[in-house]
Amino acid sequence: MVKKVQALVNEVTKYLELYQFNYAADRLYEFTWHEFADSYIENIKVRMTKESLKTLEENFMIILKLLHPFMPFITEEINNRLYGGEIT
Repeated sequence: MVKKVQALVNEVTKYLELYQFNYAADRLYEFTWHEFADSYIENIKVRMTKESLKTLEENFMIILKLLHPFMPFITEEINNRLYGGEIT
C-alpha cells in the first residue's frame, strides 16, 4: 500500500501542476474509496498489528493532505479531531 500511495502522490501532484483539477480529484476519489477503504482497510482489520496500524495512519494522513485542497474544511476537522493540529 505504501508504494500505491506514493504513486498516487506523484499522479495527483502531476495533475495539479498541469491544472487538471478534475483528474486529480477523480483519481483521489477512486483511490480513497475503492483501494484504500474498500480493499486495504477491510483486509487489514483481520490482521491488525502495531506496525500495520502505524502504516495505516501514515497512509491516511497522506491521503488527507492530498484531499485538503479539494475539501479543506472537512479535512481540517478530521485532522483536528484525530491529531489535534493543522494539516501542513
